Amino acid sequence: MGIMVLTDDESKYRVGDYVEGKGVISQPTGRDITYICHVKKTTEKELKRWLPLISYRMVFVLPKLPKLTKAFKDEIIIDGFKGASQSYKREIDALFRWDGRGRVMKMVENLPLPLALSFLKVNRDDTELYRRIAEVKYKLPDKYLRAILVYGIKPSRSQVVWPKRKATPPERPEQFRESDMYWEQIIETSKNVRNQIREDTPEQIPSNMKKRKEKEDKVRWL
Repeated sequence: MGIMVLTDDESKYRVGDYVEGKGVISQPTGRDITYICHVKKTTEKELKRWLPLISYRMVFVLPKLPKLTKAFKDEIIIDGFKGASQSYKREIDALFRWDGRGRVMKMVENLPLPLALSFLKVNRDDTELYRRIAEVKYKLPDKYLRAILVYGIKPSRSQVVWPKRKATPPERPEQFRESDMYWEQIIETSKNVRNQIREDTPEQIPSNMKKRKEKEDKVRWL
C-alpha cells in the first residue's frame, strides 16, 4: 500500500512523474507515479476505498479537511489546512519499523526533523548513527540529515516508544529575583510569603498553592 495525502496546496507534489486532474481520473496503481486529484469534498469512507489501491502516492486537494476519525488520520498524511493537527504516527512507524527504506524516504519527506530526532533519542542507542548526524546537523541542507535517519536507522518490528513531554516549569513570582534559586522552597515553607503573593500578584499564584489567605506567622518575610 502506498501513501495518501490530503492537502490544500498541491504545488510541492508536482515533482517527478505525476498525473493531475479534476477528481480521480485513473487508478492510482502506477509505479512511482503521484496522482493529484482535485475534489470539492470527500468522505472518510470514499478515501478508505482508494487507500489499498495506491501503489506509490495519491494526493487529494481539497478546500476543507473532511471529518475524519483519529484512527484514519494515523493512516494518512494531512498536509496544510490551517488549524488541522497532524500526529505523524504513520511517518514515525515507517521510520522505525518499515523495511522498504526507499518507500520510507518518501513517507517521511514532511516529517519535522526535531520530532524525528526526539523519537530517535528514546528508540535507538547507536553511537555511529549519532556521529553521522552530528557531522551534518546545522551544517548541510536538511535532506542529508533526513537521508541519514532513513538509511541509518535499522527497522525493527518492536513498538515505537513515544518520548515523554517535558513538564512546563513553574513561573517565578515577581517578588523574587532571578538569582533566588530556592524561591519554590521559600513559598512552600512561609505563610507570610504566600500571603504576600496572594495580595500583590494574585495572577502569579502557583498552581499548587491555595488562593485563600492564611493566618500569618508573627515574623513577616521581607
